[in-house]
Amino acid sequence: IIRSQNFSNVLCVGCPSLFEQLPQNLSDKSLLWDIDARLESFYDHSKFLWGNFFNGHFFRGKEAEEIFRNFLIGVDTKLLIIVDPPFGAKTELISHSINRVKNQLGKCHRSVNQQFSLSCLDFLNMGASAQTIWVFPYFMERQVAGCDSALAMADLRVTYSSHIQYGQTDKARKQGSPVR
Repeated sequence: IIRSQNFSNVLCVGCPSLFEQLPQNLSDKSLLWDIDARLESFYDHSKFLWGNFFNGHFFRGKEAEEIFRNFLIGVDTKLLIIVDPPFGAKTELISHSINRVKNQLGKCHRSVNQQFSLSCLDFLNMGASAQTIWVFPYFMERQVAGCDSALAMADLRVTYSSHIQYGQTDKARKQGSPVR
């Protein structure tokens, strides 16, 4: 999906395994945001932000806020936000958090465009768009759609390494994936 849709940047929220598998051309243009502080042992501060996505708080303060702001400013054209939240999280809170990031992206690009007096109208219309992949159980579709009618369910199977029920084998689930 990432390759076929030509995303220029990726924000991975709560999905470090996926962050590791991003295409090589996006590795310098991607960011991982997670609440698990242990990930700081594996990633540089410019690639990993330790924070709470639900309230937009970064535990490393102003430095992390600046890294995130610069990441949003550096989005070329298309940002993909991949969110793999805890399944017990409230859908309204997740939706609000995703929209907050999209609004911040728009504000960053508007402020950058206003700082420069450009003669070409094409440059004045510069901006970045954001799309979302939200990993959640299929039985939560109604709640997710209730938060954002623009989201549509995809029939993708998500597996987790080292997990008996949702792992790589088909033995655990014979009636299809519980996560789409």
